Amino acid sequence: MLAAAAFLASVSLGAAGQSAPPVPVYRFVPGASVTYRIAYVSRANADLRVLFQGQQSAPPSSNLAYALNASLQGLLRATTLRVAGGQVELFIVFQDPAVQLIVNGQLQEAQAGEVMRELKRGFLVELTPQGRPAALRMQEGASKFSQDFTLTLLAVLQVVLPDAHASNRQSWTIREEDRNGFYLAHYRIIQKEAGSETGGGIELHKSKLRYLPEKEKAAEPEMPGRENAKKVLTPKMNFSVHFDAVNGEVASLQGTESQETEIQGKKVAHAETLLSLRREARQSMLAEELDILFQLADRIRKTSPALALYSPRSRAEIEANIQSTELGEATLKDLLAQLAALPSESQESEKQEADELPLYLKFKALIYLHPEDCAELGKALGEAPVTSATYRVLSAALGAVGNPEAQSALIHAIRSRTSDDKALPELIATLGTVPHPTEEAEKAMREVAATAKNPNASGGALLAMGSMARNLAQKEPKRSEELVNSLLQLGSEPGASDEKIQHVLQALGNTASPSALPFLKQCLASATPGVRAAALDGMRALKLPEVDPLLLTALATDAEPVVRREAAFALGFRQPSRASVDAQTKAFAAESDDKVRAGILSNLAKMHAQFPEVREVIATAAEKDESEYVRKTATGLLLKLSPASPSKPETKP
Repeated sequence: MLAAAAFLASVSLGAAGQSAPPVPVYRFVPGASVTYRIAYVSRANADLRVLFQGQQSAPPSSNLAYALNASLQGLLRATTLRVAGGQVELFIVFQDPAVQLIVNGQLQEAQAGEVMRELKRGFLVELTPQGRPAALRMQEGASKFSQDFTLTLLAVLQVVLPDAHASNRQSWTIREEDRNGFYLAHYRIIQKEAGSETGGGIELHKSKLRYLPEKEKAAEPEMPGRENAKKVLTPKMNFSVHFDAVNGEVASLQGTESQETEIQGKKVAHAETLLSLRREARQSMLAEELDILFQLADRIRKTSPALALYSPRSRAEIEANIQSTELGEATLKDLLAQLAALPSESQESEKQEADELPLYLKFKALIYLHPEDCAELGKALGEAPVTSATYRVLSAALGAVGNPEAQSALIHAIRSRTSDDKALPELIATLGTVPHPTEEAEKAMREVAATAKNPNASGGALLAMGSMARNLAQKEPKRSEELVNSLLQLGSEPGASDEKIQHVLQALGNTASPSALPFLKQCLASATPGVRAAALDGMRALKLPEVDPLLLTALATDAEPVVRREAAFALGFRQPSRASVDAQTKAFAAESDDKVRAGILSNLAKMHAQFPEVREVIATAAEKDESEYVRKTATGLLLKLSPASPSKPETKP
């Protein structure tokens, strides 16, 4: 958005005829006023869908992408009010600002109007003598959005000079901040002009070097449906500053800035800024005008908090802000009425998503902000036809938030539909995915696993118990261990059917618990192929060195294709290694089952970055394999592979 005429305008009028200093130094004089013409454009695009590629379930796609365009034009006037105690206070006001905001192609006239009103009312900015913004104070009643907009604007416009004791004043690197965090900015003097129309000009170049890592934070409560992910910001700034050395102020600032955002190593956002700020007038305020500003400034100080450019927010604060914006003025009654009006039967998938997604997002926000409403939602979900929009939207929204109240609502719906063979397994699976299952949810899954007559429901409850154990492992390891032990006991019961054992093995795979390995290994000796296959599947997420040899042995030696198929599938989740590449390449050459061979090729393709020689195996299969199925699989994999590159160091399992 915009940043800070505050810094630039912070400079004030100096005495005429004063000789130009050899380095840029701000001169602040109370009562001096500088007017600038500003033109600012900011464009940002984000698409988080890349984070969910390859996952079987993901949040609704339209909730993961946005485009934002913001612009500002007009005149800003900065008046120095006070210079004392190492602090400078400015009053900044805009004359006839024109603000435009477009979000996802939709003009946001109301929010743009809010911003324009606050810019015309004016605000206080506190600076250091070097021009670093210390605080912003807006007038009473300014909206949160207007505050954020103005803080962003101030950050863009800051020009921070070296202090009096800097060793190198021809270039300097200094810590600054914007809405994303602290970063290092680099300034360099590229030209000094002794006889310009300003009486002495200095040309500066400003760039951003990098953002600084945040300090380690104390553990925060886990947010429903959220995981910690490493975010990396890469800035690129090319700003030119013309500094009036005689009057000690910025005469112009213009340039471009871009920023790339990566999460988990994947590019998710791009932003760019275009800025032009040029001085148009300088004047000294009349005593009467200055007195009015002093009175206004006193009132602002008494009624408005000081806002920093960067103020780290907890995940809870960020999430609450997102959900509050999404919910708006909607109420439970309104949303249920809108939901009831949607078609009850499934439609063509794209149309169905378009109809239901806006309400899904509203309900998700409602559940997050008003968990007390979940009891009524649980009742509605328990009664809704399984083909209805009410069933689809409420089950998805409750599962996505997953707070204790949402879990209680899902439990109510599960207990209300014990004979519903279609809805029951689906609701069980939804409850099993919540990030921090309550004891009530755990108890409900144990009950269903023990009493449900539908094997899909009882088996699904076992799988949910496994997922719960994994999600509890870090925060409540004792509960996690108890769940794993319960599953091991169920699988070891005398007379347990092969079907039940298979469900237990799959559930143990969901736990990713090392203590499950002995039982998984024991089941590899079963005479039932399905049990052996489930045991291999249960090993896929175990971070133990002995797992890969077990999977590779089964891939090469088991007599049943279904077992070898599962071994190949599980190997697709393991870390690349030379031993795995060699063993799977050998197994591919000896394998007779087309689906197993296709699975092996998929695994080799995943290891291509570390072992580029696997391309030759895949290419040969695409051209010469006797099986049309294998040839098609190999051809598709080749199209996705990056160009051949030198071998990288082996990644050990």
